[in-house]
Amino acid sequence: MTSFAKPMLFSLGLLALVACQQADNEPIDSIVGLHEVEVEILSVNPEMDGNTVVIRDETGKTYTAVLSIPNLGPDSSFDFDHLKPGNRMVVSGETWSLSGEPRLTVRNAEAI
Repeated sequence: MTSFAKPMLFSLGLLALVACQQADNEPIDSIVGLHEVEVEILSVNPEMDGNTVVIRDETGKTYTAVLSIPNLGPDSSFDFDHLKPGNRMVVSGETWSLSGEPRLTVRNAEAI
């Protein structure tokens, strides 16, 4: 082998080893499934292609939710100007848990 090929193969092997490591920092505990709930918006954090919002349902359970155009789909008519603390909406999507914290990926949202 040439002097260039050995370091290249070693580097590729090391890269493959590192890439296959599982990130255990924030494991997804469980995915509950599709869920529809009426919520109050507690806070809004604008992101690159959507918003991360903290919402509370009628039972008092708090979720961190992602509302984005890619998740809602191109046919969604949701008005993102409605995302203000204190406003209410009905959302549906997949609920899941990340390191014990409830999360919601919103697939449909309707302002109330």
